[in-house]
Amino acid sequence: MPMYIRPRSNGKAYELRVTHKHLDKPRYATRDTQEQAEALGNRTLAALERGEMPQWLTAPERAKCSTVRGLVREYISQGRIAASTLDVLATITVQIGDLELTQINVQWAEGWIRSLKIDKRLSPGTIRKRKGALARVFHWAVDNRPLSLARNPLDRLQRGYSGYSDQDVTGLAAQSLDSPEDSERMRRIDADEQQRILSVLQQRLKSAQTLEQRAEVEGLQLMLELALQTAMRMKEIYTLTMDQVRVDQQTIFLERSKNGDKRQVPLNDEACEILSRRWPALEESRNGKQLLPFWEGERSKNVFKKTTGTVSRLFAALFKEAGSIDLHFHDTRHEAVCRWVLFTPISSEQLGRWAGMRDARTRMRYLSLRGSEGARVLNQRRDGAAVSPKPADQ
Repeated sequence: MPMYIRPRSNGKAYELRVTHKHLDKPRYATRDTQEQAEALGNRTLAALERGEMPQWLTAPERAKCSTVRGLVREYISQGRIAASTLDVLATITVQIGDLELTQINVQWAEGWIRSLKIDKRLSPGTIRKRKGALARVFHWAVDNRPLSLARNPLDRLQRGYSGYSDQDVTGLAAQSLDSPEDSERMRRIDADEQQRILSVLQQRLKSAQTLEQRAEVEGLQLMLELALQTAMRMKEIYTLTMDQVRVDQQTIFLERSKNGDKRQVPLNDEACEILSRRWPALEESRNGKQLLPFWEGERSKNVFKKTTGTVSRLFAALFKEAGSIDLHFHDTRHEAVCRWVLFTPISSEQLGRWAGMRDARTRMRYLSLRGSEGARVLNQRRDGAAVSPKPADQ
């Protein structure tokens, strides 16, 4: 019998045995379901009949991927990975990169999650990000390097694994520590606050002594106003080049957004006015194709990190001076998305496409709508319904 499948661990896993004339001995693999085992077996036998040797049957694979670090390195080399995921994987590799894959099982997975709580005191959201990133690596390994990792133990974690249990809370309390909680940020920017910030910028512009100082102030104002109209991220704005901005087409063309995709950002009338406005210091100091003076065009990770840190500090100081102590630049993205939904008939798919949000859950998280705004919308619809003509009788 060339393929045989039997249940293991009381039906929690299925072991596949493959025998073939091209194999010196039977080979084994374990899958979570019988269907997965059958699919692997059928693919393997078909490849062997064609005279091909499936990758999972090659012995060198185990040596290449003996540790988490080696597995992550191979996973990254296979295709384009989002920068945010690369950062998470880099952190994971520093912490557990030397771990042998033979030690990875359900008990290890549970212990790893526990260490992220007790030792690192990470928030549930951060724990989910790390688990998700490593789980994607493990899923890839199960499909492509099953001799190195036959099953993904992170799939066996209990529902609610990232939350702090009573036992976790008690353990931290014994160390006089509080347990972190998920905190969904819902910071918005109202019209008065926006005006206070713009007033501070105007005062700075009046007192600026050099062209460089005036260009910095104008750059901050342009970034802030554009973000509130377009929901663009900080890096997406400060890396803009002049040829990406097409006011005549009411569009900004992004070559690569955070998730790695190209994106066309629509420009409403207010955004077009902002970009068409005279920015004397920016225009005079512009010596290249960059729209703003904060980034010189080098696309290395270290330069991006340094530039983002610099621009973030500039906005933090600006917001503090305006009395907005708890405001972050990224909150402009929340505000812009909410304004789009409140003032424009826009679908969830359109919102996701224009704001660069693939996941519907992400879109919902950014819709930090106020109850008063909802009431105003409902009242407008009610009033509109009251004055609209009744349909003619059939």
